Amino acid sequence: MPYRTAMASYQEHKDVILSRHWVPAAYTFMGGSASPVTADSDGNKIIYAGQVVSFDAASGKAYPHSVAHAAQTVVGVLVEDVNTRYADEAATVLIDGYVDENLCRDIDVFGAVGTAAKTALSGRVNFTKRGL
Repeated sequence: MPYRTAMASYQEHKDVILSRHWVPAAYTFMGGSASPVTADSDGNKIIYAGQVVSFDAASGKAYPHSVAHAAQTVVGVLVEDVNTRYADEAATVLIDGYVDENLCRDIDVFGAVGTAAKTALSGRVNFTKRGL
């Protein structure tokens, strides 16, 4: 079982999931020096809940959907914060259900999900803009 590092962030946590009925899937996120996430001032490479997630079949790893990884398969929305500073980390991804688009991040933009990601997830993940 992988060692999970404690989160050092004090950001207010908001629940991205809008429905009681949703389908989770476990994915391993690329971590350590291979992580595509930029380190914060403490050296942590945190991927926050609400991040649209891509999956690379060749490596078998997931990572944040971004311009650099736009060609990879979009699989869902991250449900929990994950720190990929030291090593690969397992985390839960919503692959079917309703999420608050205001709390999502896609292609490095917070509060909006791109058309390509919505198309890839259509019929499974429904993005709703709930008032904050």
